[in-house]
Amino acid sequence: MKKKRERPLKKELTCQDVESILFEYFDKEIEEKILYQIERHRMSCVTCTKLIKSYRLVIKYLKIIGEEDVPEVVHRKLLMRIEDVTSGKLKSGLNP
Repeated sequence: MKKKRERPLKKELTCQDVESILFEYFDKEIEEKILYQIERHRMSCVTCTKLIKSYRLVIKYLKIIGEEDVPEVVHRKLLMRIEDVTSGKLKSGLNP
């Protein structure tokens, strides 16, 4: 089992904070107090609620379809999209 990563606590998490720790959130590698903060933020944030639901759906469908080779063109488009989102050219992955 991986060690849960500690993160500095803030009084209130921002959407950017939540987005930056989503992988740890879904891998359950996050401390209880931070999990609580995410859930508290989510109760008042429609955007983060939708984002988390979207991630859950993706994870569910990936488990259903199993491992498959991704066509090269899809792989390139996905990498370009990730780069655009992380560089700030696009907002988070909710919009196409």
